Amino acid sequence: MAEHFWIQGEDGKFEGSLPGVPKQGGDDNVAKNRKLSPFLQKLRKRMANKRKNSADADSDKNASALINDRQPVSSANSVAGQINSEIDLLKRAWKEANTQKDKMDDVINSMGGTPYEKDAGTVDKYYHCVAHCKTVKLGLTGQVASQVGGLGKELYDIPRKVFGRKYHHLPSAEVDDSIGDMKANEEGRKLGISNPSTPCEELCKDLWPKGIPEKYKR
Repeated sequence: MAEHFWIQGEDGKFEGSLPGVPKQGGDDNVAKNRKLSPFLQKLRKRMANKRKNSADADSDKNASALINDRQPVSSANSVAGQINSEIDLLKRAWKEANTQKDKMDDVINSMGGTPYEKDAGTVDKYYHCVAHCKTVKLGLTGQVASQVGGLGKELYDIPRKVFGRKYHHLPSAEVDDSIGDMKANEEGRKLGISNPSTPCEELCKDLWPKGIPEKYKR
């Protein structure tokens, strides 16, 4: 069996000898146990430190990427998200107002040809109360929408009622009716804010006209 010899090159590394090459160095154990020169020891230490620093840098980079992933969204995105949220609340407030109006119209229509037809219009105060009660429960945006929207609607309705062909009441009666609507709106706001967990239909039940059976209520 041929012996395996080692050759030390100019760079200080040991390499296996090829067949027929004279022995320059020692066998495997000699190569493993041979003490390196101070220069090679310093070089080895320097290379080890370089690898360690490179590994630490990669680790820091990964940690930084992880932290960045957990950072909150930018202020611009945050503002845009807040605006979209407020717009959604306004849409919900508008939808709730329309829902209550549709219910009121259904009730009034259902009393056509009944003994209660003459007083059917008085149910509107109940639905005004419910609409604004539900709107303020949407939060600050809902409360602002209730105040501004409720007032704006009545300011629009007064001339429409007085001068519109559909209505034949005296102007003072129409103004009194709009004032009553605004009072019902305010009552709904107070009840909704003071009783956030109670259904608005329950809170506003006292505004349902006494002379009209509740079977017509929607």
